[in-house]
Amino acid sequence: SQEKYSVEYNLDSRLQKEADGLFKRYKPDYGAVVLMEATTGKILALSSFQKDDQKAPNLALRASYPAASLFKIITASAAVEKAGVSPYHTIYFNGGNYTLYKKNVMSDKVTKWTRKITLKEAFARSINTAFGRLSLEKLEPTDLLEFANRFMFNQEIPADFEVEKGNAIVPLEKGFELTEVASGYNKNNTISPIQGAMIAGAVVNDGKMQIPYLVDNIKNQQGEVVYKGEPLDKGFIMTVESANQMRQMMEQTVLGGTSRKSFRQLVKDKRFKEIEMGGKTGHL
Repeated sequence: SQEKYSVEYNLDSRLQKEADGLFKRYKPDYGAVVLMEATTGKILALSSFQKDDQKAPNLALRASYPAASLFKIITASAAVEKAGVSPYHTIYFNGGNYTLYKKNVMSDKVTKWTRKITLKEAFARSINTAFGRLSLEKLEPTDLLEFANRFMFNQEIPADFEVEKGNAIVPLEKGFELTEVASGYNKNNTISPIQGAMIAGAVVNDGKMQIPYLVDNIKNQQGEVVYKGEPLDKGFIMTVESANQMRQMMEQTVLGGTSRKSFRQLVKDKRFKEIEMGGKTGHL
């Protein structure tokens, strides 16, 4: 005979409705929203949208997206923790803000055209050449790979639902390819929205990364709990101090960087002045 079980999820119905509603309203070509409680890993909302196919598989679980500039979180974390670089460290760079040309990034010549920028500002404004220079001057390729793995690239995420694993290929020696990886200026390194939430969550949670989970409990026909979902942490992937410095950089992204316009109303709103906000944009 078959037994029936009831499953209760961690999803917050109000947040889920809000996420679904955003997609219905704006109708992007593709979109995914993951809302995760940083301290526990509870998935509070999981929404996916594909304009040309309403029944497409959930995009939030796929790792087919270029990590792009989100990888700057990995590079900055490695620089802060392995090389002792502060958010106020000055980087000298040549070339434009959002390009990455070999002749510029591989040159350490200081000319009248050379600009300087702090790591915090380079992160907030997502300056590729500055991150390329940082990787050549302050990091070893093994540092980048180590931190990519700490942030759960190249490994299965042991969630209670199936999520594709993100990939991070890091070259073995210093050179132009390393600068591409460090600044996120390539299409080879991929990430899922779920992993994106985990990365942000680890920064918020003082450096401790939580594994996401969707199921709160499962009950049998008699109403007895036969399974209870519980937080699973990966431990500290960076020190509390490093996480604090990363939060400063992510906050600057919202206050004066690439997310400034999106967050302007929220930052101005007195009701939210007690809430610390931060982010990182990525696009190719």
